[in-house]
Amino acid sequence: MLALTLVLGVLVVVGSVLAVRFRGAARRAERRAGQLHEHAERLMQQMQMTEYFVRHLATTAVPVPAGGAEAHGADVAVPPQLAGVPVAEAVGALAGQFSVALAVAGRTAEARLEQARRENGEQVAHVRKEAVDVARAAVRSFAAGTVHRASKLGTKVSSGVRQHVSDDAYETLVEIDHLAQQMLLTASGYAVLAGDKLSRRHPVTALGEIVRSAMGRVEGFQRVQHADMNTFAVESRAVEAVIHTLAILLDNALRYSAPNTRVHVSLEHGNDAVFLIVDDAGLRMEDERLEWARRVMSSRPEVATAWLNGSRSVRDTPGTPPETEGR
Repeated sequence: MLALTLVLGVLVVVGSVLAVRFRGAARRAERRAGQLHEHAERLMQQMQMTEYFVRHLATTAVPVPAGGAEAHGADVAVPPQLAGVPVAEAVGALAGQFSVALAVAGRTAEARLEQARRENGEQVAHVRKEAVDVARAAVRSFAAGTVHRASKLGTKVSSGVRQHVSDDAYETLVEIDHLAQQMLLTASGYAVLAGDKLSRRHPVTALGEIVRSAMGRVEGFQRVQHADMNTFAVESRAVEAVIHTLAILLDNALRYSAPNTRVHVSLEHGNDAVFLIVDDAGLRMEDERLEWARRVMSSRPEVATAWLNGSRSVRDTPGTPPETEGR
């Protein structure tokens, strides 16, 4: 009986100890569950705030571009673990709008750059045109004054030549008149190049007289030979232009041919016109240099001015021709 009582007592004590321990473990588990619940709540709130913030960025910080075609950005691969999660969807939307914004910004920058280039090109063209206009005006003014003075000098010298035919001064006056005519040719060339018109007026003139007038405006005219051409005449309004053009051709032929050779001026009949042919012994201009000359006379007035002045090569100028021995 006593043994049974002792056994029961031991069982009661052990049960009490286990009950105390179970109650402690339950209280600790309850506290742990509460902490986990609070942590889960905080995580849920953070996820919700993250989703809201990402959507806020997608709609405010990265504006949606105008036009439906541009509203589709790059597709963002979502990990399978985040499939269907609102935050992942919000991040994908933000990434898409960001890629669209970058593309739009790139196109806008290119458009602005192209516009800046176009405006800059227009400004450069405008400044270049103004510079060319100023240069032409200056050349025209200088050439007009020189032509006027050379014409007056030629008139005075010609009058002196007629008065001193038998004097010792005759030869000197003839040389002065020849120099004045050369000066007139150069000045008239500058005037024409600058857009001015030849101002000297002549009556209807025989073609032979026109050839002799052109010879009188060039150096080395003694080397020029021509046939009788007085059976043809040139209208008054075209006389000065023909003399000027022929004088330039003769000057070129004499300048770039050997000094012991002759330059021949001949006449060729056409169906409705006659042609003056200037033949010399100079070398033919190379194709590259000929192309440069065409370009000079068509689009580069400042280079053409130097070329008309007799320069064989224009230094420090784009499109300068190569050095050659031919003309």
